Amino acid sequence: MNRVLKSAVLLALIGVVVKLLGPLKSYLIADRFGVSRTLDAYYLSQNVVDVVLAVVTFTITVLVVPLFTEEAARRGEEKEALLRSIDAFLCQALLVAVVACVLTAAFSQRIAGAVPGFADATVRADFVRILRILSTNLLFAIPFSVIAGYLYSTLQVVLPSLLGNVALVVSLLFLLFTSRSLGVFSLPLGTVLGSALSFFLIFAAFLRHRGRFRFSLTDKTILKRIGGKLLPTMVFTAGGYVNLLIDQVVASGIKGGAVSLLAYSQFLLLLPYTLVALPLLTALFPEMARQKGERQRGETLNNGSLLLGLALLPLLVGALFFRTPLIELFYNHGEFPPGFVPEAAAILLAYAPTMVLLSANNLLQRFFMVEGRMVLLMGLTLASNVANLAMDILFASRLSVVGIALATSLNETWYFVVMIWLLRKSLPEAFPSGFRRFLGLELLAASAMAASLFLSTGVIALPTPEKRLSLVVASAAHGGIALLIYLAVLLLLGRKRLLALLGSRRAPGA
Repeated sequence: MNRVLKSAVLLALIGVVVKLLGPLKSYLIADRFGVSRTLDAYYLSQNVVDVVLAVVTFTITVLVVPLFTEEAARRGEEKEALLRSIDAFLCQALLVAVVACVLTAAFSQRIAGAVPGFADATVRADFVRILRILSTNLLFAIPFSVIAGYLYSTLQVVLPSLLGNVALVVSLLFLLFTSRSLGVFSLPLGTVLGSALSFFLIFAAFLRHRGRFRFSLTDKTILKRIGGKLLPTMVFTAGGYVNLLIDQVVASGIKGGAVSLLAYSQFLLLLPYTLVALPLLTALFPEMARQKGERQRGETLNNGSLLLGLALLPLLVGALFFRTPLIELFYNHGEFPPGFVPEAAAILLAYAPTMVLLSANNLLQRFFMVEGRMVLLMGLTLASNVANLAMDILFASRLSVVGIALATSLNETWYFVVMIWLLRKSLPEAFPSGFRRFLGLELLAASAMAASLFLSTGVIALPTPEKRLSLVVASAAHGGIALLIYLAVLLLLGRKRLLALLGSRRAPGA
């Protein structure tokens, strides 16, 4: 666990340094484009491409990382046969990327016609143009994932993550300097340019790491090894993006700007996941793949769950308390209409439980991935898609856009309960008494943090939104005091367990 934590912390530090630009990008989007149908078209187009990327790139990562890890251990990572099969698989991924790009662009008109909120010809034309631009992103993102999978399997988890962030930097700079002249089209163009640069950099690192690259499509070694798992993995990995696409399509029929409002709140919701949970999950997956015994995997799963709770629970409490100031500070400026602030804050409140549940579900899914139970995950994913659609339609008709966010949280909740039940059946020794005691302590500390915020904000109220600097300082002061209380409770009641979890020694009861 010490190795996992070190990798996760390093990835998180890199993410914090680079992805602090993410809030800046979101700030600029709100400032320059506000809430509009054209911005809705961009977000929906982006997610259509993300569905394709999920089907291909995440499938590659899920299936290839364990395979590459196993092959490298069995034959040695420098063996010629292994390297030839990796080269061939990369070429096959390039071919898939070309086909995916062409098909996405070709069906852009039909996709636009299926979105209820894009009846206006101008908005539909914008959607088609944006989608066709974004489809070229597939040419770079798909082969990038293959190389990243290979580097992950050789314990180089930092380099792919670092190079993947190059796309964010480039897209932000492109937005900064071209948004006035190109409008919303600066967003897809910057995304494609950033992805292209990231791919060429990781390809150069790939060549440097393993030597000469051989272009070949004939070696089917890897395809044969993953063939039986390919379809269920594709369905599973696309599931979350399909749910998001369902949310956006349903929201587009409510009113103009509904998709944008969802996207703004989702960014704040996913920021802790991106900066905290994803680095830990990235480091845990290869570690689980290398472990053969149920006891070892269970231990990694237990400690990973506690680390996620340790990091995410205070962020969840903070998001619940500071939802309106967050919306005010991030978005209430420029072209963003002030009247949308209460609704955006309500959406963020409805989304808040997903911050923890999404990370927990992703961790549990990784256990079943390593166990090879992709058919099970596929079935759960399809059930999740159906349930999400039904709840979206039901809640949106009564609660508008907030209902869609609430449906997402409820969907993640039942999925989490089922995953825990299945895990206990597969791994009876999971979550022993020591785990449950420390998890209860984390919840107690989070409750103490919430009580602290109730008291402190009741005694000294937050400044009005017009005083931005004062609002930032006051929020930081209230949040900092509450965080100290959270840590104090953990150290006072569970110091040994906490140090064992963060250190190299095995945690008792893990």
